[in-house]
Order: sequence, then C-alpha cells, then structure tokens
Amino acid sequence: MKRLNPEVADTISRFEPRAKASDHSIPDALDVLAHYISAQQRRIPIRPTLDLEAALSGKRDRAFIVVLLRDSLAWLRFFHESVVARASLWTDEVVSGFNEASYARIPFATRALLELFLYTFDTYRRIYNLDEKARSAAPSEAIAYQWETRDLLLRQARAARINWDDPFGPEWKAVREEVKQTNVLSLISKLPAEDRDQVERWYALLSDACHPNFGSILLSLDHDRFNDDPLTFAFAESSASAEHLQLVLDICGAPLCFSWLQTVSFLQVIDAIRNHYGEGVRRFGNGTSDDD
Repeated sequence: MKRLNPEVADTISRFEPRAKASDHSIPDALDVLAHYISAQQRRIPIRPTLDLEAALSGKRDRAFIVVLLRDSLAWLRFFHESVVARASLWTDEVVSGFNEASYARIPFATRALLELFLYTFDTYRRIYNLDEKARSAAPSEAIAYQWETRDLLLRQARAARINWDDPFGPEWKAVREEVKQTNVLSLISKLPAEDRDQVERWYALLSDACHPNFGSILLSLDHDRFNDDPLTFAFAESSASAEHLQLVLDICGAPLCFSWLQTVSFLQVIDAIRNHYGEGVRRFGNGTSDDD
C-alpha cells in the first residue's frame, strides 16, 4: 500500500479541516489502516463453495459440521480479503492524489471508501449478530445460524445492479431478486443514530465534488484570480493550489479518517469470528483449518 511522502504528510498536518470525525489526522488514520493491512499474511487461495448442498450430500454428523464450517470460514475469508483489497486500492488513489498534488482525484476515491465502509458495516453487523446467536445456541441450533452466515456472504458476493449472465445483451436489466444489490444510500439509515446525519452530509459533499456540480467546479477554478475586478471565473490547468488542498481536506478529511478507522475495527471483529470458525473446524475435524 502506498504511503504519503513525509513532506506531504507534514503539509497536510498544518491544515485544519472544517470537519473532523476523530482525534486522528489523515496521516495518523492512514497509519492505522496501513499497519493493519501490512499485518495480514499472504494465504492460500480461497475456495468457497457455490453449491453447499451438493458439497454436503452424503455427509452426516461431524463430517457435515466440518464441511459447513470450512465453507463458512472460506466465505468469511473471501469477504475479509475483498474488503482489504479494495480499501488498499482506493487508499492508494487517495495517497497518489496527495503526493502528486492532483487533488481533484481524491474525492472520487474517498467516496468509494465511504461506500465500502457502508457495505462493510452492514455486512459486519449481520455477521456479528448471527455469530452471537450461534455462540449462545445449542449445537443443533447453531448450525442454522452458521448456514445463514454463509448464505449471507454468498449473496453479498453475488449482489449486482446488472444481470452478469447477460451484461451486454438485451437482458442486462433482468437481475434476479435474490441477488439484487441494495442502493448504497439505503445503508446510511442502518447506521447508529449518532452517525447518520454526518455520514449523509459527507456523502452529499463528496457526490457534489465528483459530479458536474458546484463542488467539482470549485476544484477546477483558479483561486488566484478571484480578486479580478470585475470578478470573472477562470479555470486552472491543475487543482494544485493551497486553496484546492484546503477544500479537499474540508470535504474528504473527516470521511477518510472515519472510513479507515471504522473499517479496520470491523475487520478486527471479523478476524475474531473467523478464528472462532477455525476452532470449530479443528474441534470437529481433528485437523487444522485453512486459517492456520
């Protein structure tokens, strides 16, 4: 994962964004994410099962449980590592934008990271609740919650806004109901009450900075010519001025720190749930899990 140039990190730290989400600055929050990602070990390929019922055919008792837990563990790994991969990619875009003083690129990547946070939070919340129920249930009942966890992750992996069986043909709109993707804005309403208003505001600010709206116009103006008399709009060849940096930090600083820190906290809980599934595989299978 890319890192901020030291002089760029120092420059960012001297600016005071209009909104903050935590006591962390952008370089501080980025360090938290980078430390977490660098601590992830390279693993063997993930092999979750698309047709679990076929994999379970003929299995009974301990063998049944081991196959179910192994597949659930594989889907947890798939979810976890897909979030890490995308967080790394979009963070690299943010860091490159700062390092190269190409500030107009940063809101696009920040909005993608905020959307990734919303997706991760919603999935994490449901996985966590199912895991809590499974831990407190009798073994025969826990299986149902573990199966539901696995199906939830499968649906999330296949969720789409387009029919990927025919993406360039006439049936591209025919998305099956069971895999139809939820609009990201609807996920904001599922946040804790104390976070909803600020996240909705951030998303609106970032959208205006990404779309051909007033916010994106501000990122292309030549602020040095604002004092012309009479005042005229002049467009800059690059958005690399101190005014542009201040604007990007005002728009992106809070959602960046919030998304990075919250996503890491969710993934750490997912790590604990994965370890719990791995223990189940070892206990029932008298072997080692893929997460060893």
